[in-house]
Amino acid sequence: MTTTSLHGFVIHKTRSGESSSYVNIFTKEYGMINALYKGGQTVQKQIQLRQFTPCWLDFNIKNDRFFLNKLEVIGSTYDLSGKSLFSSLYINELLYYLLPPLDVNNKIFITYIECLQALEGTTELRLIEITLRKFEKILLSELGYEVLFTLDINTNKSILDNSYYKYIPGHGFIEDATGVAAKYLFEIQSGNFSNPIALKIYKNIMRLAIDKALDGKEIRTRKLFINLQPCSRII
Repeated sequence: MTTTSLHGFVIHKTRSGESSSYVNIFTKEYGMINALYKGGQTVQKQIQLRQFTPCWLDFNIKNDRFFLNKLEVIGSTYDLSGKSLFSSLYINELLYYLLPPLDVNNKIFITYIECLQALEGTTELRLIEITLRKFEKILLSELGYEVLFTLDINTNKSILDNSYYKYIPGHGFIEDATGVAAKYLFEIQSGNFSNPIALKIYKNIMRLAIDKALDGKEIRTRKLFINLQPCSRII
């Protein structure tokens, strides 16, 4: 058995027996881990296991299993409410379902923190949408599902200015008269979201790409958004 100390964020927790919890924690040093926290159902420990709060964690590791011994909050919980809170719950679900265990990825970890920082205290819908799209794009790219917005997969060349393209999840863009105008794809690739049409197209494409990566897993946060207009447009 070895003991190690890590830094990370609680992503998800479930009950284990009468008094313990299994906790999914996104750590800087080990990536996503699932740990047993004995006594994790006590009121004090449940308060500690809150999301969106930077933590220091002490673990025992035995036979590739993690056992959480101690958790200390080392920073303030991000100030999230309304649309920002639901958006943050959404990115936690993406991490929970898509991150392979024990796969260290500093870029995703840093992007996660930057996303929480951008969402903190904001109510501006456009800013929230741009923040989520950035997170989705980097997450998919780092996990091998990168969306190349300006590549025609049939020609293996750049898309043409005056053409239209359809996105095929898991593959890429093909020229198709029923698709979206190339100019919007160029805007998305360059990060120009001054045109709300481009931002809407961006959301629709990323949703297709994410659903492909999820392979049938359901994102519950989407259901929560349905009754929160105009939040339902965000994800």
